Amino acid sequence: MRAFSNSLVMITLASFAALGLTVPALSDEPSPLAARSQFCYNAPTTVAGTYLDRRSLIARDSVPYRQPSLNKYPQYWCAPGCETYISVTYISNIPSQTWSVVQNVLSGAIAQTLSQVRAVGDGVVGGSGQFSYRASGLEVFTSNSNNHQQTWGVLSAALVALADYFTEIQQNISALPGSVTFVIYDGENEVATGGFGTG
Repeated sequence: MRAFSNSLVMITLASFAALGLTVPALSDEPSPLAARSQFCYNAPTTVAGTYLDRRSLIARDSVPYRQPSLNKYPQYWCAPGCETYISVTYISNIPSQTWSVVQNVLSGAIAQTLSQVRAVGDGVVGGSGQFSYRASGLEVFTSNSNNHQQTWGVLSAALVALADYFTEIQQNISALPGSVTFVIYDGENEVATGGFGTG
């Protein structure tokens, strides 16, 4: 009986070996199934969440997107001079708005965050961890997420990245001003979620 069970074990192990299911091979080569890094769209050689030197920003392709997929996949957009980036998804057009109004609203929001940095330093966004800026019928808003807190400096950098994203889709694909959702990352940590649209 014992010989039968030993031979059954050997046959089973041989079957697994033939299928490559025995023991994982130890190798210095990365697994083809390992997580892939996300790269900054505005600096394709920079991994999102690593420091983005301003000199790494490059002129982009004249047609970086295909219009049908504009709202299908998030774009990773990095802020220069830091490790902050956003994952932004275009949702839909905002009727009767112009790009100049959109950029003015974002400029006002950025100015407000920088004013906070000058006044109190790069501290945590106070209150309930939420930020909102409204003007001209539009709003940009963020809220802490993932058990982390956004700081004024990270929020400001994320808004700069969002303004750059809007400039890109306006100039290179002639997209209409639109509402978006985004996630803010400080390095590898998700710190906030947000949106831009009518408010």
